[in-house]
Amino acid sequence: MITSYEDLEVYEKSYKMAQKYPEYERYEIGSQLRRAAISIPLNIAQGSSNEVKVLVQISKDLEYITEDLYEKVTSEYTTLGKRINTLIKNWKQF
Repeated sequence: MITSYEDLEVYEKSYKMAQKYPEYERYEIGSQLRRAAISIPLNIAQGSSNEVKVLVQISKDLEYITEDLYEKVTSEYTTLGKRINTLIKNWKQF
């Protein structure tokens, strides 16, 4: 059962496909494909604090950042998201 953008197979595989293009195409077709692939989970997560989480997850999956850094950033971002939601909720009460 799909419960979030992270459960989508396209999320798991879309970005890595662009890495297989020949060197001369990585900056043309590959670049556009990577941007389009990233936009899929971002569009699903849009409107919430999940957009940054998607980009951090992609960074971890592609091994641009360590698992430890991923966990730290995700935890801090979750805390920040809760604070923002509380702030918005308080503003709406006025």
